[in-house]
Amino acid sequence: MIMCSELYAQTESRWFQRITQEQGLSDPTAFSIFQDTRGFMWFGTVDGLNRFDGYSVVVYRHEPTDSNTIADNFVRGIHEDSRGTGLWIGTRSGLEQFDPVTEKFRHYEITPNPKRPGDNEVRVIYEDRAGNLWVGAKLNGLHRFERSTGTFQRFPPDPPPDSAFAKNSTKAPTNSLSQYSVSAIYEDPFGMLWLGTVGGGLKRFNPGTGEFRHFLHDPRDANSLSSNNVLALYGDSARGALWIGMHGGGLNKLVLAEVDSVAPGREKFVRVQHDPADANSLSDNRIFIIRGDSTGALWVGTFAGGLNKFDPVQKIWSRFQNDPL
Repeated sequence: MIMCSELYAQTESRWFQRITQEQGLSDPTAFSIFQDTRGFMWFGTVDGLNRFDGYSVVVYRHEPTDSNTIADNFVRGIHEDSRGTGLWIGTRSGLEQFDPVTEKFRHYEITPNPKRPGDNEVRVIYEDRAGNLWVGAKLNGLHRFERSTGTFQRFPPDPPPDSAFAKNSTKAPTNSLSQYSVSAIYEDPFGMLWLGTVGGGLKRFNPGTGEFRHFLHDPRDANSLSSNNVLALYGDSARGALWIGMHGGGLNKLVLAEVDSVAPGREKFVRVQHDPADANSLSDNRIFIIRGDSTGALWVGTFAGGLNKFDPVQKIWSRFQNDPL
C-alpha cells in the first residue's frame, strides 16, 4: 500500500513523500510498485495502471470501446522486459504488453475460454537470467510465456482432488504443483525456480527436468516452513539465502546450498517472527513484500505493522509506522 503520512521508526528517522489521490493516484492501495529504466515509477491498483514522473500521475484504464487499452483495471504485477519491448502487466484478466512509445496495450489470455472467475488472473511476472518470462497465476499455477507465439506453456498443478495422489498427501508427484495459486517467483544461482504459493507452501522447480520439490509447514517440526501461505520471496546472494515472507508465518530464511545435502523434509528454515514482548522484533507476521538494499539490509512490508528494516548481521529491526499526528 502507498504510505499515507509521515512515518516514524524506533531506531532511526526517515521521511516519506506522499503520493495520494490528491496527486492523481487512481486508488490509495497499490498492489505492485515498479521503477523502469527511464526512471518512471509505476503503481498497479484496483483502478488502473499509474505512471508517476516525480511531478504528476498518468492513469491507464480500460476503455470498452478501445481494444488498445488495458483489458482490466485490477493490476497485480509489473515487469520491464530485458529485450526492450516495453512493460509486462499482470491483471485480473490476463497478461498485458505495454508499448511506452505508442502507449498501446496488447492482451494475452492464459485460458482463452475461462470457466471460472480468476482463471486468467496473473499474480506475478518474473524474467529469469536466460530471458524466459514466467507467469504465476491465481488458479492455474506456473506458466512460461512464449513471446514468439504469444502462448503460455503450463506446468500443471496436482491431479484432481479425487485422484489417488491427491488422497495421499505424502505421495505428491514430483512433476506438479501442489497448489494452484502462485504468488512469488525467484531464480536461485543454480538455475532453480522457487515458487511461493497460497496454501501450498514453498516449491522448487527444476526447468531442466520439469520436477518440483515441495516444502510444507509441519506443526510438529520447528525447523519446517512456518506457514503454507507464501506471498514474498527474496534472494540474498551475499549470504546464499532465500528469505520467505508468509501470511501469518512471519519471515523464514533458508540456506540454499544446504537444501540438497539433507533428505526431503529435513531442511532447516530459520524463523524470524513477531514477539509481542519485544518492541524491536518484526512488527507483524503477515508479510506481503521483501526487498534488499545496497547495504545488505532487508525491507519488509507487512499488512498491519507498517514497514520494517532488518539488519541480518546485527539482527536488529527498525519499524516505520503511520503516525497520524
